[in-house]
Amino acid sequence: MNRRQLLQLLTLASAYTAATQSPPEPIPQTTGQATPKMPSVPTPEMMFPLAPDEEKLLPAFKHFTRSKERFVPFAFADPVAKGVALVGAGFNLHAKERVHSSSGTTTQPSSHTRFTEYNDRLRLDPSAEQLWTLSGVPEDLELLRAHAVSNSVAQDYLKNKKVEIPEQARISETSAEKLFDLSARQAMHNASSYFKRWKEFTAFQKIALSDMVYQMGPNFQTFTTLITKANQEKPLSDKDWEFIRISMRGNWYNRYSDRAPDVVRMLDPHFQAPDDLKSKVPEELLPPSPPKPSNKAKPAAKSHPRVNPARGHGRAATGGPDRHDD
Repeated sequence: MNRRQLLQLLTLASAYTAATQSPPEPIPQTTGQATPKMPSVPTPEMMFPLAPDEEKLLPAFKHFTRSKERFVPFAFADPVAKGVALVGAGFNLHAKERVHSSSGTTTQPSSHTRFTEYNDRLRLDPSAEQLWTLSGVPEDLELLRAHAVSNSVAQDYLKNKKVEIPEQARISETSAEKLFDLSARQAMHNASSYFKRWKEFTAFQKIALSDMVYQMGPNFQTFTTLITKANQEKPLSDKDWEFIRISMRGNWYNRYSDRAPDVVRMLDPHFQAPDDLKSKVPEELLPPSPPKPSNKAKPAAKSHPRVNPARGHGRAATGGPDRHDD
């Protein structure tokens, strides 16, 4: 069964769930009438498959992204997008199904097409209803949407202030975790679809790019310089990655100052992760450590003839180490 067929099953299951959660009125059953059965629901692993190395890296990615997202156990209004409610670690309760064409454009809804100019991994952005069904959480999506509180209430909650939350807007911690797990898997799967050299990226570059997709969803494709440069024909050099990192220091970088600088630093091929993040990455996926300075005693310095200070020795008298500002 291909991914498009899985998506169709998911759509049917979502419609079934919506119909059984909030029926307009009880429907009497005729004797001998069979009860409709729940359509088969694909698993997150079937919908968003990851390579073995990505499965191993997923916990480290979730650890990093969890440190940047604040869990809110109730539905609340998105501070940026009008008419959109969020829950848990920023799960979008109003997400629309997106279609991604091979030309890089995005439309809604219908079938999904892979980004053929990058690689053969199918990029998927199902609707909130489809993802809700896929996650298997028991809360009623429509009730959460209808009873979402204001963003100011959510901010007060995060500041440990006392807030009144209607029961219909609440979600359990278990459900919030399930939605986060699903969204993280989707983000890493979709992030990989943008890059033909994804397998060559370091573990921390993959974490950084997956976090960007988690935060922005389909809007990640607006980082055209990043995507174009990272998909150039020749292998990426340190200077190429430096160019990419500099190109990202714009509105997003300044607006999300508690997140974006960390993400951009992780795109450095020689990024040295803090111990708490490094410990989450399997040793075989860690990039090579820089060579340690030798502890061997240095040989005695040889005597050299005196040099006229005006002429210098080995480099210009006014010279010094080359500067390289990131």
